[in-house]
Amino acid sequence: MVDTTIDESIIKLTVNKFVAIVVAIVLATNTLSLTFQNVTYNAEKTKYLDEAIKRRVAHAQLEQDYKRKIDNLQQDLREMEEDVEEWKLKYNEK
Repeated sequence: MVDTTIDESIIKLTVNKFVAIVVAIVLATNTLSLTFQNVTYNAEKTKYLDEAIKRRVAHAQLEQDYKRKIDNLQQDLREMEEDVEEWKLKYNEK
């Protein structure tokens, strides 16, 4: 009877250790998985933000180019209007 109790206690101890090891493995795996997901998410977010900044800079450059072209066209229009006024005065005098 003493041998049976010792054998049962050894089996219980082994099972308890096995359960503890399984729980530790599951916790470690979940922790690593969550950490990997977090790192991956942060890397993707950083990449997206970098690309967004590049797009904003490109759009700002295009906008500046368009504004410059519009300003040049407006200046050309003013000069042409002045020329037209001069021609009107010149030809109306004759």
